[in-house]
This record gives sequence, structure tokens and C-alpha cells, in this order.
Amino acid sequence: MDNQINTEQQVVTEQVNTTVPNQPEEPKKKERKKKKRSVLSIIFNILGIIVILILIAELVIGFLNMQKLSEGEEPVWCLEDKTEEKENKTTRTCNLGLYRIVKTDTDRETKITLQPFFLGE
Repeated sequence: MDNQINTEQQVVTEQVNTTVPNQPEEPKKKERKKKKRSVLSIIFNILGIIVILILIAELVIGFLNMQKLSEGEEPVWCLEDKTEEKENKTTRTCNLGLYRIVKTDTDRETKITLQPFFLGE
């Protein structure tokens, strides 16, 4: 039994001795340095995302407003809502900021158009 304990101790000591402290280490892989993003680029990215979200929201609201106006209902949301009545013509203008929806009712037809904000009335 003593023999068995001695052989186990020899194996353990041999395993410890096999590692050489002066052995050269493997070369480390070059780590890529992360580029620091400037504060201005982060701000411009956030502003760009906000502008895109506003445009998408305005398009969705405009689409819903056109559906509501074509069915004769009130629009979902308008910045400014004007109604002008003349002899045989009723014009309703719903301003959404970037564009306006103009609904023209006459005796013969109903016409709904989209106009950009920079075109005059």
C-alpha cells in the first residue's frame, strides 16, 4: 500500500516538474482597438432617427386622414382645419405640417388631393 502512495506522489511531482517557467508563451493576437465615436456623430444619428420616425408617423396619420375624409368622417389629427363654402363648392383643408389634404365637394364630384406645404392655396 505504501508503494501505491509513493507512485502517486511521483506522478504528481513529475507533472509539476514538466512545466518549464522559461518556456516562451504563444504570441498574443492583436486586439482591434475600438474607435471612439464622437459625441457629434451620436447626436446626429439620434436626430436622424427622430426625423425618420416623425416622417413615418406623419405618413401614417395622413393615410388615415385621407381614408376618414373620403368616408365623410372627421380626420384623426390636423394642425389646422379650414372649411370654405362657396356657391356650389365646399373646400376642406387639413394641414398636417409637411403637406395638406384638400377635399373639394361639388355637385358632381368629390375630389381629395395631397399638396406639399410649400404650394400656395
